[in-house]
Amino acid sequence: MTLLIGDKSRIAVEYSIHNRESFFGCARLWFNNSFIGSLSDTIYLDGYLLGGCYKILSKPMLNDRYSFDNPVKIYESIYDDQLCDDDDLHDLALSYRVNFGTWSDYFNIYSYKLSESTGAILWKLIDRCYDEAEDLINYPSCIFYETFNYSDLIEIMDQLNSIKTQQ
Repeated sequence: MTLLIGDKSRIAVEYSIHNRESFFGCARLWFNNSFIGSLSDTIYLDGYLLGGCYKILSKPMLNDRYSFDNPVKIYESIYDDQLCDDDDLHDLALSYRVNFGTWSDYFNIYSYKLSESTGAILWKLIDRCYDEAEDLINYPSCIFYETFNYSDLIEIMDQLNSIKTQQ
């Protein structure tokens, strides 16, 4: 059985806890009715899920190099720079990368600050992992772009932290 914190149409986390002591389970992070993660992939909810959310909160504003009106172009430019040989461009691109542990094996995820109260997140499924994550089999292959309020993300994180301490 999965539980839900938040609103999938804005921002939410859908999760199940398999081991309360180690706060280990499965989760999907929802932005505007689209999710990142898999309910078939076990993760450390504290280190991977919450850790990735903390990383999102610390992301910088988008560098002028990536200032495009098209989110697909932003994603592709960051992705290309992440793979390039230029150390400065590589490091700049990595400053937007978000790591959610094993989820990051399936998705490329980038985030940046739009203002003091809002952020943006871009992601793309890069590995369908048919044998491991059934909920990703029919996942769209497009680049997703969503904006969100940091206060909504912080509220979800606070509720997850509260669950963690209720052991």
